[in-house]
Amino acid sequence: MTVYPNPSDSEVFIGYNEKSESGNPNSSVTLDNPIQIEIYDLTGALLRTKQFAKSVSIPSIDISDLKKATYLLRIVGKEVDEVHQIVKE
Repeated sequence: MTVYPNPSDSEVFIGYNEKSESGNPNSSVTLDNPIQIEIYDLTGALLRTKQFAKSVSIPSIDISDLKKATYLLRIVGKEVDEVHQIVKE
């Protein structure tokens, strides 16, 4: 999975590193299983969660109300459990 743009001041998107049926990565990717996005501060406090069910669009999460800092973004699903560092400008 890819998280972009990073750093960001308003919203981050979650892209898929697998290819869609058309052969292009991140192009109308369909999720067969839901994923959950969690944002933590560096002390480990959970600040936000957002769930995405079967989707044909690229998931995103709003971070505009967070303070300028570094956060951990966790992506959890049936076939994925990843943590990415994001920077809020």
